[in-house]
Amino acid sequence: MASAWNELADYYQQSDNNKNEDILIGSIDCTKSPSGKALCGRFKIMGLPTILYGDANFGGVYLEEYRGDKSFTDFKQFASQTLVPKCNPGSLDACAADERVEMESYIAMGYHELDAKIKQVKQREIDTKAFYADQFGKLQDRYNEQLAEKTSYVSSVNDDVRMIKEVIASEGRCEQK
Repeated sequence: MASAWNELADYYQQSDNNKNEDILIGSIDCTKSPSGKALCGRFKIMGLPTILYGDANFGGVYLEEYRGDKSFTDFKQFASQTLVPKCNPGSLDACAADERVEMESYIAMGYHELDAKIKQVKQREIDTKAFYADQFGKLQDRYNEQLAEKTSYVSSVNDDVRMIKEVIASEGRCEQK
């Protein structure tokens, strides 16, 4: 993996491949370097190697762990699709117009307003999940009713066929050819 990672770093050091100079490929030694150990502790890196990606603004709260394949081709494809500026308080230029308005409204809020907003959004999530759980329950009930009807009908048909076969067998009737 190290050679693929180094190749990716070399690739993005070329100005043609990193026109905005907004992609940094680096590595940290979490075992020997005191500053490396501090960074690894800050980002809760437990296993090695660990690859983090995302916007490093705001103390790295936007960093996520990469869990994909680890060849140069895989890294390069992932980077070209994922390592693009994302809308967040540190990158407002990356926001679409409506996202920027929403982000700026959040930026203007105080801590208590933001906390209340989070609770409101979480409550909407809970309500939405409850609504769809209820809808699923109704669909499940309807399915169970239909299944019971089908089972009853098939049982009735099988009873009719059994009775007809019994009549044929009891009277000694045979199909004439």
